[in-house]
Amino acid sequence: MAANAAGAAVIAANNKLFFIPAAFGSAVDDQKQIMLDGEAMGIGSSDAGVAVTTTNNSLYLVSMVDVDSEKRCDLNGVAGAIVVKDTNVAVSVGNQIATVDGSGITDATDCGETPVITTPPGSTKFGERMLLGNFDGDSDANDLVVTANNAVYVYMNFPTTNTMTTIPTPPGSVAFGAAIAVGDLDGDSRDELVIGDPMHVIGAHPEAGKAYIYGTSTTAGEFEEPIVLHDTRAEDNQRFGQSLAVTSANKLIVGAHNEVFTYVRTPLAGDVDFRN
Repeated sequence: MAANAAGAAVIAANNKLFFIPAAFGSAVDDQKQIMLDGEAMGIGSSDAGVAVTTTNNSLYLVSMVDVDSEKRCDLNGVAGAIVVKDTNVAVSVGNQIATVDGSGITDATDCGETPVITTPPGSTKFGERMLLGNFDGDSDANDLVVTANNAVYVYMNFPTTNTMTTIPTPPGSVAFGAAIAVGDLDGDSRDELVIGDPMHVIGAHPEAGKAYIYGTSTTAGEFEEPIVLHDTRAEDNQRFGQSLAVTSANKLIVGAHNEVFTYVRTPLAGDVDFRN
């Protein structure tokens, strides 16, 4: 489990949080680490710092200005995924999404989280994964993507209006939302939402996998019909879409079992992507 913050790589492993300088040639002694009170459940970052939830329902807040002065508070429920925007934290707690004002936290106290979103009816594993994006073109990455079991929801203008959009689960999907990524792939100043379903059956190939790219065409943030990606030479248990990433160069990286696929937009093909 990893994140990036203020030019440093942040990795959670073995009940520790490691901060590795961006200069990979740095000496090992330059790295810093923080002991956690349990296994990391979620990790999120902004330029200001890093937030981590643990299996002991704790929330750790670490400023990139002073890594050694971390704060820890107690959440009122089972902690899960987390995202950070400035000094504010959105965290999956129990069956809801709550916000925490990181600037007001003192060490070893109640986090004082404020519930803002409850689980939609019929959903399970709500809040397993979360990301922030800008789908309405307002130049603010304040639209929250939340996954559940084979379901994906988007809450526009989080945490103020929280207007919910349900992304329709494609027919035949069983693991829709197993991976998510956001990024502006087509240069229209609005992010695309990429959703993986690595268990999708293609033809006679079980668990071949697919990924779906959802764009928006209006400032209201309404999602269009997706572009569907999969390997044209699908294989059994390939699990295409089990991991996703959008790079700073607007490339889409799709992970599969023992394979990585790279998609780029070309000026000749418009919305048609090709595989490297």
